[in-house]
Amino acid sequence: MKNPIKIAFIGECMLELSGEPFSAMRQSFGGDTVNTAIYLRKLLPSDSTVSFVSVIGADALNRELRERLDGYSIDTQFVLEDEVRNCGLYLISNREDGERDFQYWRGQSAARFMMRHHAIERVFSLLSGYNAVFLSGISLAILPAKDRDNLLNRLAQLSAAGITIAFDGNFRPLLWPDRSAAQKTFETMYRLSDLVFVTLDDEQDLWLDADIDVCARRLESYGIPELVIKNGADGCRYSSGGCVVNTPAIEGIQVRDTTAAGDSFNAGFLAAWIDQRSPHECNRIGNALASQVIQRVGAIVDVDLSSIGI
Repeated sequence: MKNPIKIAFIGECMLELSGEPFSAMRQSFGGDTVNTAIYLRKLLPSDSTVSFVSVIGADALNRELRERLDGYSIDTQFVLEDEVRNCGLYLISNREDGERDFQYWRGQSAARFMMRHHAIERVFSLLSGYNAVFLSGISLAILPAKDRDNLLNRLAQLSAAGITIAFDGNFRPLLWPDRSAAQKTFETMYRLSDLVFVTLDDEQDLWLDADIDVCARRLESYGIPELVIKNGADGCRYSSGGCVVNTPAIEGIQVRDTTAAGDSFNAGFLAAWIDQRSPHECNRIGNALASQVIQRVGAIVDVDLSSIGI
């Protein structure tokens, strides 16, 4: 990609409450694509542009949310405001092994109706000047069916104009009307995207793949130019045109909270990929960033960038 890089992330930013219910709870914000955007912004040169595309409310709480994004140097010109709806909310609690449980209140969130916003035409017109657009399965799942099709059509237009499309196939069953709707949408994105990230557990949940090799063969059959399969403690697998690179996870990590593990991996990988590093280096840097994030509590945490190697 030519410098300076301009990359846009499409998705939902929600308010986050974490801790034990009916006790003092920490307030923050998060969402898969916004998490990746924030970590990527930390890793890219200062002249790069990392934009977020979404819709939030117009009250004081939502204005604070925008200010938080601005504080991370995220470009918020495409964060539109809805005078009626507000951003969604989720409650997160952690188990002893670092895994987490979520409860969501997002049924009428402003982001669900982003494709109906009066300014969305202008947003996609301006995105034609970007190098890349990144979104996830959640970005698509939250939309009503017609709006989802509209977004897919917009992405196809950007792709035809030479914009790189990157996709993370986050699959959350409760967000989809049925399994077939998710499969159809994901197949469209697999064929449309230039770079695809998936998590093996999610793919097995959606497609019933027996193992990582079966998963890889199925995904590679869609002609995905570059594919990354994240496999937790077993590391990750990159493949492109017959080239396969398996990179183990970093050992000896004490996991405190797996929130944003995959999101931060994506950011590390993308930063190295934009810098035209080798597939092994992209995998390694993704693993290195994720390993720091999972040792701390929360989606957005302080990380030691000097130890990552980018």
